[in-house]
Amino acid sequence: MNRTLATVSCFLLLVICFSLASAQKKGEDYYAKSRIQLNNHDLDGALVSLDKAVSLEPDFAAAYLLRAHLRMLKGDPTAALADLDKSLLIDPDLMQAYAERGRVRMLTGQLEGATKDFDNAIVRGYRSDDVYSLRGQIRLMTQDLKGAIADYDVAISMNPQRIGYYLARASAREHAGDKNGAMADLNSVIAAYEASKAEKAAAGETMKSATKPAITSPMIKGPDRPVADSAHAAENGNKNVRVTRTEAVVTMSPEQEASMTAQEMEYLPNVGGAYLNRGRLLSGQGQSDAAMADFDEAIKIDPHQFLSYHTRGVERQKRGDLDGALVDLQKATELQPDNAWVYLEKGATLQMLGRDEEADKVFAKCLALDPTYETMIKNRRDELQKLKKVN
Repeated sequence: MNRTLATVSCFLLLVICFSLASAQKKGEDYYAKSRIQLNNHDLDGALVSLDKAVSLEPDFAAAYLLRAHLRMLKGDPTAALADLDKSLLIDPDLMQAYAERGRVRMLTGQLEGATKDFDNAIVRGYRSDDVYSLRGQIRLMTQDLKGAIADYDVAISMNPQRIGYYLARASAREHAGDKNGAMADLNSVIAAYEASKAEKAAAGETMKSATKPAITSPMIKGPDRPVADSAHAAENGNKNVRVTRTEAVVTMSPEQEASMTAQEMEYLPNVGGAYLNRGRLLSGQGQSDAAMADFDEAIKIDPHQFLSYHTRGVERQKRGDLDGALVDLQKATELQPDNAWVYLEKGATLQMLGRDEEADKVFAKCLALDPTYETMIKNRRDELQKLKKVN
């Protein structure tokens, strides 16, 4: 009798193990299916497959990680964070999940938590220029300029083709007082662009101008499962070695040219920004003609950037070209009609032209958008009155 019970017990145990293995296999099958659906841009289908994957295999950390990313693409950061928390509860060393949660937290304004997540990803060996650049962006926003520069140094060393990193480091360097370093970063971006432009011209091609900005979403990814690397297994104490990479997921706006690549969508506005910022530095050095040339090029490359028109308008105002300044500042307000700041110099320019009633209306619009501008408007008007008396 005991022998019969033992036999039955063993059989039941085998059945249970087989069932668990079968469930895990089906969970992984649904996970694999979701990856195919994602590559085919079927987000809803991929989410359904991942729901089935985690229902069959509740401890499938990679499935929660991927579902979190999909939920972010669907605009649900709360659900995404819940999935990322779950994945890290299952595997506290899943560095990809720290990286992804850091990005979600950053997008939802949780900068301190995002920084900690990026720290955790990096200390666990996650090598991604995207993570260093995002942490650098937070450090720049929180005035940790030394830390920001250090992060962008690493990001650039890992991916020197991403010109946005040079622009960000230039900003950090400028705020840190290193204007020469900032100029060097901007010059490197512009030199690369002009070399490319020359190559295209020689081939009879022309450089495109940027269309309305598209949405780019860096997707932080890792392997489907931790993969054992036999070449490193011994030196790592037989621990699994994870390999990571960064992949860009791009959603194109309706106005976006179908022929434009993801690189061009990011590249052109950033090149425009390089000319704009170099122009600002040149203006500060008293090189107005060179600054104007850079502002012109910035607008040619990216005609949708209000800041380029605003900055060129202010430069024209300084040069005494008030009519030209007003044209630029009007364009800036058209591109950013809800930004109080862009109305300040437009009102000042109208007052300088003697069009006081129009100036009053523009200043009133500025105050309606942001009452804190009251003192700035008063100071600007007083300054213009004094200048008028002198002249």
